Amino acid sequence: MAMWGYGIFTGVFGLIAFLAGLVTSFLSMGAIANYIAKDDFGAAFRLGEVWKMLMDNIGDWVIVALGSVLAVGIIGPLGTVACVIGVILTMTFGVAVMGHLMGQAVVRSQPPVQVVEEIVE
Repeated sequence: MAMWGYGIFTGVFGLIAFLAGLVTSFLSMGAIANYIAKDDFGAAFRLGEVWKMLMDNIGDWVIVALGSVLAVGIIGPLGTVACVIGVILTMTFGVAVMGHLMGQAVVRSQPPVQVVEEIVE
């Protein structure tokens, strides 16, 4: 009967760890994008700003997460089929795709900018 308790504890702990991992990976993706966009290391640690950026455009960020999993997690390791040296090329491609997706999401998450030109006479 004691084994049931260990199993339930392990299952609950595993579920909590899985959910914490999802939130952490989502936040870290936004933090890295915010750091790169603002060119300020402290921007990665402004979690309120990062959270607002992620939540304002949640659909694009979910696409970034899924695209990153596809490009880096699935397509990247396929390079091992080509005599292991292919990993270098496919992982480079995967990271480039991930960077592009993150850049597009950051651009779409920023408020629109109005360009005001001075009229010189």
